[in-house]
Amino acid sequence: YLDSEKTTTTARGYYVENLIRNYINKKETAKAQEIINEASKYATGGLVEKLNEFQKDLFETPEDVIAYYQPILEQEPKNVEALKALEGAYEDQDNQTELTSVRRKLHEIQPTYESAKALAETEKSNAR
Repeated sequence: YLDSEKTTTTARGYYVENLIRNYINKKETAKAQEIINEASKYATGGLVEKLNEFQKDLFETPEDVIAYYQPILEQEPKNVEALKALEGAYEDQDNQTELTSVRRKLHEIQPTYESAKALAETEKSNAR
């Protein structure tokens, strides 16, 4: 039995990092996901970023990305990280309908030249 908080906070996350890396290397993604979920409750600083990187390593398909980020987006509709992850997944799937929707939301939340250009390109290809 592991104490989630102690394992996460001791040695700036050294133990939890190695535990997750070990599960990922052994392709035990469910166990790795469980550790990431627990560690996320106690992680601070650089460990939060490392946990996010490990999370991304677990995704093997666009469907995995969508399954992970869709519920986050339902809870936090303006979560830019979730929107960008979904944008990439829908682009990989060539799902123009969802891609357009996500790019519209991204542009509403963070209007930039890049977001305007991406949205315009998507709209243009949809018009064909």
